[in-house]
Amino acid sequence: MKELQNQGHECFSVISGWNDGKYSAKLTEAGIPHMCIKLGRFYLTKPVWNADGFLHFAGAARQLRSVIRRFCPDVVVLTSVEFAVTALQVIPKSVPVVLHVHDVPSRHWSSLIGRYVLARSRGIITVSDFIRDKVIAVAGSRISVRTVHNGAPSLEFVEKSDSAKLRIGIIGQLIARKKHDVLIDAVGLLSPHERAMIEVRIFGNDTTEYAATIRDMIQVNNLTEYFRWMGFVDSREEIYGDLDLVVAPAIEEPFGTTILEAGSCGLPVVAARSGGFPEMAIDEETGLLIDPQSPSSLATAISSLLNVSKRCRLGNAAKQHVRENFSQSLAAANFSRSVASFLNNNGAS
Repeated sequence: MKELQNQGHECFSVISGWNDGKYSAKLTEAGIPHMCIKLGRFYLTKPVWNADGFLHFAGAARQLRSVIRRFCPDVVVLTSVEFAVTALQVIPKSVPVVLHVHDVPSRHWSSLIGRYVLARSRGIITVSDFIRDKVIAVAGSRISVRTVHNGAPSLEFVEKSDSAKLRIGIIGQLIARKKHDVLIDAVGLLSPHERAMIEVRIFGNDTTEYAATIRDMIQVNNLTEYFRWMGFVDSREEIYGDLDLVVAPAIEEPFGTTILEAGSCGLPVVAARSGGFPEMAIDEETGLLIDPQSPSSLATAISSLLNVSKRCRLGNAAKQHVRENFSQSLAAANFSRSVASFLNNNGAS
């Protein structure tokens, strides 16, 4: 939104009243006007949350109507079908609506709720072609869908400390889809000499049940000395500033923020050829793409990147690739063009 403002667009953000205040603080720091409103979203399996949203709906609706009257938006961008079905009870039909989709469509998309939201929307912007194809499979050709890749953040770092080992990072939620188990098996497939040359750093909330499963797997395979638990780290500078390589074995990842963040720092990435990853990395040019859920492919890639010159070549190319193709200014320009095309009724699927 900051970049949209820089390009001459007026923005106002409505964020959930159920939040920890961090996003609101970021909006304030960026100079983006916003309001926290307890306008709930629809949950098919969470009746208590639905009841809480219903309890606050009247007051939230008044607040949202007030924002719309004062701000007079040319378009409202909604970020999920589940939230849209509530917001559309308040947003006048005269105000165009665009969906901005960041994840695989939920089952709500095929329901009456989804059909209602799609009927009210002028178009859909997805963060990757992978998500676009999933959306089209559900929505069909009755609505225009365009892909606009997110822009990479600008990250600044202190000088890296020297390390005799290859510092490998796996970053993100500790959930099964991220495939930490594939990385553990890959480390087990390395030769003893190669294992002695690496240190794997796991970033993310390490207090979950899945994290406990991963800990047990590392211990059972006698690999504890090669792994280091970093916990949740909020600062991207701290995460990437002391790494040499990032691995992303996740499957069906909607976008690939980690790949862009690593690339913007000049770090090569080894990623599964799955989800949105192939749209972010070019195999053997800016990183390495491996077969999904293949420890042997990942082990081979890690082994090849023990070569410093290869890491530097891929990392430098990744930095240039991100700068030229995934800047925030380019993302904002593509986003505004897509919205304009929907409003002019000439968006192309």
